[in-house]
Amino acid sequence: MAEFDRLAGGAAWNIAGKVVQMGVTLGALVVIARIVGPQAYGVFTLTWICVGLIEIFATMAPIDTLVQRRDLRPGHLNVTLWFSLVVGLVGWVGLSLGAAQVAALFDGGPMLVEIMPARAATLPLGALAVVPIALLMRTARFRELAAVESGASVVASMVGLAMAWTGYGIWSLVGMEIARALVTIVFSAAIVRWRPGITMRTSDFTDLLGFNASTWGAWGIDYLDEQLPRAMIARSLGPAAVGLYSLAMRLQDQIVTLLIRPAYQVVQTGVARSQDDPAAVGRLALGTIQASSVLACPLFLGIGALAPVLVPLLFGNEWAGAVPVLQAMMVLAFRSPVTMIQTAIVRGMGKAHWQMGVTAIALCFTFALLLVSLPFGIAAVAIAMGLRGFLIFPFYAWLVRRLTGMSIREQASAGLGAFFTALLMAVGVWSALSWLLAWMSDVPAMIIASAGGAVFYWAVLRIFSPQAARIVDAVLMALLRRDMAALRAALRGGGNAPATAA
Repeated sequence: MAEFDRLAGGAAWNIAGKVVQMGVTLGALVVIARIVGPQAYGVFTLTWICVGLIEIFATMAPIDTLVQRRDLRPGHLNVTLWFSLVVGLVGWVGLSLGAAQVAALFDGGPMLVEIMPARAATLPLGALAVVPIALLMRTARFRELAAVESGASVVASMVGLAMAWTGYGIWSLVGMEIARALVTIVFSAAIVRWRPGITMRTSDFTDLLGFNASTWGAWGIDYLDEQLPRAMIARSLGPAAVGLYSLAMRLQDQIVTLLIRPAYQVVQTGVARSQDDPAAVGRLALGTIQASSVLACPLFLGIGALAPVLVPLLFGNEWAGAVPVLQAMMVLAFRSPVTMIQTAIVRGMGKAHWQMGVTAIALCFTFALLLVSLPFGIAAVAIAMGLRGFLIFPFYAWLVRRLTGMSIREQASAGLGAFFTALLMAVGVWSALSWLLAWMSDVPAMIIASAGGAVFYWAVLRIFSPQAARIVDAVLMALLRRDMAALRAALRGGGNAPATAA
């Protein structure tokens, strides 16, 4: 349990770093989105479909592999670096030469052809940071990892804002990603102080190949599952619709990045170190789901309630079409903490091939649901994608039960108390906001409605989920006292309280 305490402390630092990233990134996004508009933003998000797919092979899967391995030799690190760099360079060249074909496939037009070579340059840049980032995660140095990610976000946002204000339009979004990649390389290399070499053996490559193959497959299918809605929306409804859908998705991803991604990193690292103790893994997972849900649910549903006023106010009236999409995503995202932790357990236990099987099933669900929902617009697509999560839950739940003994009922009920409380809060916030807007302007109305909703959530949580309420109290008190030991206990699932389902 001492090891899990240290990992939870790392999560606290990671979340603190994510708060900085979220604030800076959203601030930059508000300004840049207002300047470039839905059409250009939609074209830029289309670059993620191709670039992101290659990133799985060049960066994401190699990082996971290095984190998961129990024994790691210098040759493993060297093999990973050079392989990732080659994949990144090949991807850069391929996307640069094939930009016209990509634009034709996704209806991106000349603008996509123009930006694709520069956007794809982040592939080899990202490969250079693979080993340092993996070493930070492997050694649970989440404080340093948070510093790297926060520093990269701050610099990237400053570059993007400067370019947007000086009239670079869509290129400001490209500049942000290049700046983020460069800063990540410099900061992570300076902290880790690992230096690449050329010493490696054939066994170093083959040791990693087996797990990498499953990891690539799982990440690849999962990424196709994530990007398929954007691709089909582009083909059916055009880049502007992609822009509206992607903005809503970006706001949801910010909450996931802030509160759930750190939990994934901590649980994956903890599981990889404790594969021989399934009961301890189950306790860690359940406590983390509770802590993540109790913090994420009110944010998800609160933003959904404020969206009709918040989105036009921040991004401009031309983005009003994103409101129903965002509301659908926020309401149906409450299972995100459960799904993320389930994935972390499966991957941390070295069962990447299991995850690949589930993601293949999910991809089939996604394609079928898109065919049904696309004729009804992007809001219907958002609802369909949210419902898909409920369809794949039983598969992950069964795998987690096999690995940890945690029952499907425990997994299904974890965080439900927080969700129902947050749902009541959201209804109250929406009602209060509607009434307040008749008496005052948008900003004070949202502030008053949000403050009232936060107090309501804090009070009513004690009825639906006393255990979750104790987590909230522990987190708030720890932050007020700046007590990291208490914060570690809270993030582990409520301190000394038993880790029962919320």
